[in-house]
Amino acid sequence: MSFPNDADFFLDLPSEIISHINGFLDPTSRLTFCSTNQRHRFFLQKLTLQIDQSNVEEILGTLQDNQDKKNQNFFSKVEAISLHDFHGNNIPKTRQLLYRLKLKKLSCQCLNSKSIRALAAALPHTGIQQLDISYNKIGSEGAAALAAALPHTGIRQLDISYNKIGSEGAAALAATCPCTKIQKLKLTYNNIGSEGAAALAAALPHTGIWQLDISCNKIGSEGAAALAVALPSSRIQELQLSSNYICSEGAAALAAALPSTKIQELDLSRNNVDPEGAKALAVALPSSHIQQLQLSRSNIGSEGAAALTAALPHTKIQELDLSLNNVVPEGAKALAVALPSSHIQELQLSSNYICSEGAAALAAALPTTKIQELDLSHNNVDPEGAVALAAALPSTKIQALDLSHNNVGPEGAAALAATLTSMKFQELDFTSNDIGPEGAEALAAALPSSCIQELQLSSNYICSEGAVALAAALPSTNIQELDLSRNNVGPEGAVALAAALPSIKIQELNLSYNNVGPEGAKALAVALPSSHIQKLQFSTNNICSEGATALAAALPFTKIQELDLFCSDFGPEDAVALAVALPSSHIRKLQLSSNDICSEGAAALAATLPCTKIQKLKLTNNNIGSEGAAALAAALPRSKIQELDLYCNNVGPEGAAALAVALPMSHIQKLVVSLGDIGPEGGAALAAASTNDELSYW
Repeated sequence: MSFPNDADFFLDLPSEIISHINGFLDPTSRLTFCSTNQRHRFFLQKLTLQIDQSNVEEILGTLQDNQDKKNQNFFSKVEAISLHDFHGNNIPKTRQLLYRLKLKKLSCQCLNSKSIRALAAALPHTGIQQLDISYNKIGSEGAAALAAALPHTGIRQLDISYNKIGSEGAAALAATCPCTKIQKLKLTYNNIGSEGAAALAAALPHTGIWQLDISCNKIGSEGAAALAVALPSSRIQELQLSSNYICSEGAAALAAALPSTKIQELDLSRNNVDPEGAKALAVALPSSHIQQLQLSRSNIGSEGAAALTAALPHTKIQELDLSLNNVVPEGAKALAVALPSSHIQELQLSSNYICSEGAAALAAALPTTKIQELDLSHNNVDPEGAVALAAALPSTKIQALDLSHNNVGPEGAAALAATLTSMKFQELDFTSNDIGPEGAEALAAALPSSCIQELQLSSNYICSEGAVALAAALPSTNIQELDLSRNNVGPEGAVALAAALPSIKIQELNLSYNNVGPEGAKALAVALPSSHIQKLQFSTNNICSEGATALAAALPFTKIQELDLFCSDFGPEDAVALAVALPSSHIRKLQLSSNDICSEGAAALAATLPCTKIQKLKLTNNNIGSEGAAALAAALPRSKIQELDLYCNNVGPEGAAALAVALPMSHIQKLVVSLGDIGPEGGAALAAASTNDELSYW
């Protein structure tokens, strides 16, 4: 049994209990003790108990005999465990252990059909109500074992996504679901097909399930039709069916059933609903209870959009997603006519080619609508459309606006900026709109009087002038997240922003791809300790060794938890400097890909990793070789690393073999390597060592 490395389990037990437990710890376990009032409080980074021995019963018996209520925290605070050591002959001990552990989550925990049988036998003796075993490989046999146990449990929420249970596993679950207390069931990515969907459909009227997610299961129109028959007699209120190869026939069958169902949320996105299916839905929606409808990438076109929008005023729909449907200006105009009489509060229209003509039509309607969130990204809205929107916005209820990846330009940016002072916007996305320095200056003038907390300005060519203007305004704003990546702000812009950091509230800052150079990096390093920055993206900035060293030296004095230094000219010496700083920092996620730290840098990082908080480490394309991989492998069992990316590093068979030895003793959930690097021999070694789908080969 292994506790996840990111959970803090503090135990306060008498010394005799500690000694008793410590006698059963295997060599990979790590405990750090400190004495407090004749008791020992210790932090479990990893605790492994050999449950194929009788020690579990002995430990439980000892704890049970102790009347100190604090001792029970050993069990009550645990929320997740790994069961990859479970075997059938351990069922009695497993039952006792699970009863006290109050199990909640087992996702990505290496469960297979064998271990799931032990879990299934133990579940009836627990009091858990939520169980997540997603991203395992229990298969149809494991699903059948679990299904047999469910009627004897109190489980109300069950997630079995990504488990390859197939139609047989779905049928097994369907057979017992009517005898269970399950209310929420998630079975995404299980390839249950139309047969599995039909089995579930037949069972639904006899269950208490009101939330069902069977997205990405290839149920087709046949499976949708089977569901349509059962839904009116079921309690389903939320139904997710995205990416299921449902065509217009299946959509029509579901539509015909909707008025007789309790469904309030329906997701048919990424299905070939087409205009005919959309028309069928339009007929049914006014008589239904649907409040949230997702139809993104459903090929409904302007014709289908027009049919749906004509029905909107007569429906209860509050959230509508029609993204990626080729709605074009005609569809947008139809929406504009219907929206004022509808209940729509959130509208997603991304990637629909509505252009400025469609944007202008929507703008004219917006003041008389209830819309609070609007997504018009990727729609080729030019300055004319932006100006029309700007004129309408002060009279609307909109709080979040996404205009990214359009072409509003400086003129459109200036017009929109002028409206910010009278708006309640908290989020504004202007990514990739070519607003230039002029647009940035207009925004800077308006931001202090706005409510904006998240501002996305990536890829806008604002240059140093725009960055300087924004830096001057930032201390008077409420902005907490700022993205200025790909803007060529240069050293001057970086220095100006750095000077402002101690006086602003920003916690997440993206300055990647800005050519700030060593000067900008050093200025930032000086400012960071006095800032609130917790997430810094600073990749591809030509900072050289001088800038890299300055940043490394500053890290222990900052609040940064996520750091991106992709392609930052880091060499072995810079990696050494960074390695020295990491144990005293708060870094949990580190991106160092496409540098050149070599084996020396990898070895330096490996030496300090066990003393750091790092959970995710990306080292793609760093030429660390087999020696560097071996050094990292040796550190893994003592580190908190859950995700490690070593793609394109000449790891070789030797490095792969070292990683294979370390994997079973580590917390690794995802390891990325290049099959071309490690060869068949290395691939076989890693595959043999992996107990879950934790390896990615490229």
